[in-house]
Amino acid sequence: MDNVPKFKTAIWRDEASPDNEFLAQKSYCHGYDVYGEMLGQASFSEYILTLFLGHKPEPDQLYLFDCMAVAIANSGPRDLAIRAAMNSGVGGAPAAANLMSFLAVASGNYQGSHELQQLVSWFVRFDLDYDKWIIALNAPNTERSREDIWEKFEHPPGFLPHAQQASQNTHDFLALRGLWNKYPAISWLKQNLENFENTLGMALGMNFVVAACFYHLGFSPDKAELCSLMLRLPGAAVHSLEAKQQGWKQFPFFGQQIELRNDPGEVGPLPDVSEILP
Repeated sequence: MDNVPKFKTAIWRDEASPDNEFLAQKSYCHGYDVYGEMLGQASFSEYILTLFLGHKPEPDQLYLFDCMAVAIANSGPRDLAIRAAMNSGVGGAPAAANLMSFLAVASGNYQGSHELQQLVSWFVRFDLDYDKWIIALNAPNTERSREDIWEKFEHPPGFLPHAQQASQNTHDFLALRGLWNKYPAISWLKQNLENFENTLGMALGMNFVVAACFYHLGFSPDKAELCSLMLRLPGAAVHSLEAKQQGWKQFPFFGQQIELRNDPGEVGPLPDVSEILP
């Protein structure tokens, strides 16, 4: 059995059941017994952070993660990605299709996870050097050295080109005393928000704040990109379900805009196809 191919992972270890080698009887996440130690003791957030970080999170890390998760779990129907999930749901698509519709939009350059990935990578490189940030934000595509699946940024990442001032939600997040007095990047954003907006001529978006959180949590840019998508799925799920339940007649982009001026009434039985086709 020594020549049997094995997966290589530092994240997970399990022991096969004696009667079925495809079924695990004991599972360990970064050395922690998931069902023997973590189940009933660790919260969902603790488990997620352990998966991504490779160790049990500190209380401050857990608080920061929970604040961020609540802030982005549901961005509401004004969010383009949420509306994509709603469009899919009201059309009666399967649950997985609703979430994939959301992910297709939420993964991009406009308030999406790829934009977030870029911001976290700049935090890693520039830390809190305001001048370097301004240079990068004004020319976000200068370092593209190869072709990519992503289109070029059409605006400074982390900012909203159709708004002049950050939303109250963003201000409230930055104002959390438990965050800005402990995490320098969040305090730095709070202090420089007006300077950023005046210099770039557009509003600072929630993605910039979330990137600062991931940076302080020690997430790599790629981990932040994936985790942010996961944390935003609940909003897409519940709004797609609600849209499906309400039906298309209650959907503002369809039901209220459709008016039949010449209703043909009830349609009779369809003709026999054999009478039509040669």
